[in-house]
Amino acid sequence: MSALRLFLLSPVLVALMLAGCDKAPSKSAKSAAAAGTSANAASTDSSSAAESAATDATSAALPPLDLGEFKILSITLGNQLDAEKNVVTARKVFSVKDAIHVSVVSTGKHQGLKMTAAWTTADGKPIAETDQVLVPESAVVSTFTVKNEDPWPAGLYKVAISLEGREQQSLDFEVR
Repeated sequence: MSALRLFLLSPVLVALMLAGCDKAPSKSAKSAAAAGTSANAASTDSSSAAESAATDATSAALPPLDLGEFKILSITLGNQLDAEKNVVTARKVFSVKDAIHVSVVSTGKHQGLKMTAAWTTADGKPIAETDQVLVPESAVVSTFTVKNEDPWPAGLYKVAISLEGREQQSLDFEVR
C-alpha cells in the first residue's frame, strides 16, 4: 500500500516543485545565496543545488530590463575622487587602509532606476550594499564608497553594479 501511495504522490510532489520554481526567491534567500550559505542550515548539498537551479531558472525567466536611452558607459575603481565624484586614477589593487570608490558613468534619460553596488569577498560573502535612485536627464556619475575602520583583510574582492536588482557589470580587485 505504501508503494501505491508513493506512486500517487510523486506527480503531486513534482507539480509542487515546478510551481515553486516560478516564484522569486525571498530576500533572505538572496542574501544567503550572496553570502555563499544556505538559507536553511539543515539543507543538504542536493537541496542547495536544487535551490541554485531554481534561482537560475527564475533569473532567466525575468523579462529584459527596459533601459530606454539609459546606458552605463564605464565603471572605475579607485581610492580618490575628484570634485565631480569621478575616480581620479583607476586601480585594481588597494592598500589595507584605503577607502575604495567605484564611479559609474552613465548617459541617457530614464524615468527612474535603482542602481546598486554590492561589495563582496572573492568567495561571495557580502561586505556592503548601497543603492541610489537615479532619474537621469543626461550623463551622470554615480559614486559608491566602502571604508573599513580597521585595516582591510588582504585578499580578493568584487563589486557588482546592478540596475533594478539585475547585475550589469562587475569588477574584481585586490587588497594587499
